[in-house]
Amino acid sequence: MKVLLSALVYLMLSTAVYAGGDPLEVKLKVIDSTSGEALIGAHVRISGCPEVLFTDPDGVISLDASLIDANAELNIEYISYVDASVKMSITPGMTVLAMEPR
Repeated sequence: MKVLLSALVYLMLSTAVYAGGDPLEVKLKVIDSTSGEALIGAHVRISGCPEVLFTDPDGVISLDASLIDANAELNIEYISYVDASVKMSITPGMTVLAMEPR
């Protein structure tokens, strides 16, 4: 299943932007793999964290990097799409996750 999921999900750049004295921010954008459209309201769970986050109108979630463990895995769910998991890394850019429709 993980091999199939890996084939369906691609990552463009890994994450994080540093601006002045602001905390390091990790960003993830969730899109449809066929149309490239943002998936608004996708459920994002961080491993080991009870909270559920939701993507904004641009399909993006932003997190304070200090809240993410070095081995954190994000689990993403969206109605009518194959669930996805991705390990986050703290590097410049934004992670783009393309979800495959069922």
